[in-house]
Amino acid sequence: MLRTRTTTGIVAGIKVVAPSADGYRKVDGFRLNRDDSATIGFVVACLFGEAINLAELRAWADHVLLTAPNYPDYVTELSLFDGFLKDVFAAIGFVPSRELSDDQQLAVLGVAYARDREPYDPPVSRTEALAALNRHPEVLAEFRSTFPFLAVRR
Repeated sequence: MLRTRTTTGIVAGIKVVAPSADGYRKVDGFRLNRDDSATIGFVVACLFGEAINLAELRAWADHVLLTAPNYPDYVTELSLFDGFLKDVFAAIGFVPSRELSDDQQLAVLGVAYARDREPYDPPVSRTEALAALNRHPEVLAEFRSTFPFLAVRR
């Protein structure tokens, strides 16, 4: 079931703004359903890659609730989600797909480092992850588009 609402505001102390012509994804450009899950797949990749944390996942869901004209019910659940990472797929109701290459997945880790995060047991060094991010600027662009309310030093 899709819900409809449009507005902007402050969510958990984070200013949430609708995407605009300055390069952020259009509001109706969220890809959130089972057949086209690239946006939620990228969000989950960022969560598991430690580029975002649970509070930022909830802020992203609130951002969608405030800016998207339509959204699936699970977005409401994610706005309240405070469980274990392994349970995020149960909240979504399916395993979303965002086909990132291995090097692009390392670039997501690079985003975590660029945000001054220290991922737990990373598969490569900080230097290697940041180099992957430099090789894949599209990952950083997608991060900024998907999470316009989060800062990245780069």
